[in-house]
Amino acid sequence: MYFFCGEESFYVDALQDCIIELMPADMRDFNLDVLYGTEHSLDKVLGIARSYPMMSDRRIVILRDFSAVFDPRNKSTNVDSENPDEEDESNSTASVELLINYLNKPNPSAILVMIDKKAPSGNTKLGRAVTKKEHVGFGSFDPIPEERLPEWIVEWAKVTHKRVIEPRAAQVMARLTGSDLLLVSTELDKLFTFKNNDESISEDDVRKLVTVAREYSVFELKEALFSKNIANTLTIAEQILHTSKSTDVGEVIRIVSFFYSVFSNIWQIQRLTQKGIPSKQIQTTVGVKSDFYFRNLTKDSKAFPANQMPLIFEALLDADRSVKGMSKLEAKDILFLLLRRIIG
Repeated sequence: MYFFCGEESFYVDALQDCIIELMPADMRDFNLDVLYGTEHSLDKVLGIARSYPMMSDRRIVILRDFSAVFDPRNKSTNVDSENPDEEDESNSTASVELLINYLNKPNPSAILVMIDKKAPSGNTKLGRAVTKKEHVGFGSFDPIPEERLPEWIVEWAKVTHKRVIEPRAAQVMARLTGSDLLLVSTELDKLFTFKNNDESISEDDVRKLVTVAREYSVFELKEALFSKNIANTLTIAEQILHTSKSTDVGEVIRIVSFFYSVFSNIWQIQRLTQKGIPSKQIQTTVGVKSDFYFRNLTKDSKAFPANQMPLIFEALLDADRSVKGMSKLEAKDILFLLLRRIIG
């Protein structure tokens, strides 16, 4: 028996597929059941799990949306208790006892797999049953942090394909695809199909063959710019232009306007802070209603010294003029030049 959960569904789905592969394809019609807690009662699920396999040595029962079988709002359930995720003893109901009794004496011919977004609270009877019992395999999978995604891509290529993707290529791929592991895996499959087995995947290969592109926002561009990571900043800027529904000129005008607003607020915060004005009064003067956004602006105001602000405004003015027809440069080159000048 297994309980799999987590926000990263890629691993959960992969494990489900591995378990299904244990059953010969010609036996699955009679011995494989993929059920959903929103559609079936716990009693029915366990009834199927207790039944014997037909012309096979095992039966596989997969229950997705596990917690839904305990939700009294679900008409398919026969539960008269509260939701099992609550951190109290509400799990000590007939339905929970029904599941625990099965977990204690499972059908040896059945593999029961329970799947949900998260595990029941560990201090509840149900939570202890699915996470602590020795004969229940438990796995919880969180999303890969974005900064670790290139490393994951390198390792996944090595383990699943026995192939090499260069670290720089993995970084570019991570920026193109984002942290959707299913998408990353699919694009890796495509890359290795087009490349010979003895060749590693280069940055050029990724740029030529990975056709999907993650959509970035100007806020993510701002974060990259203020971290002063020029490579990441230019990559995000390129992706914004690539995925934009407007022309490059229109998008660059929008980006320049956004940064002019950001740096204008930062300049005011710097000037008023130097005068010793209290933070709340500065927030009112700048005209920022959101406390969260004002805290971020205050943090950002420390990324660029006050004596650098005239140069930044000069760069913004030059970019604005250039993109509006005062230069023969392409809009993309104008944007890249602006970002490089701001970072310094």
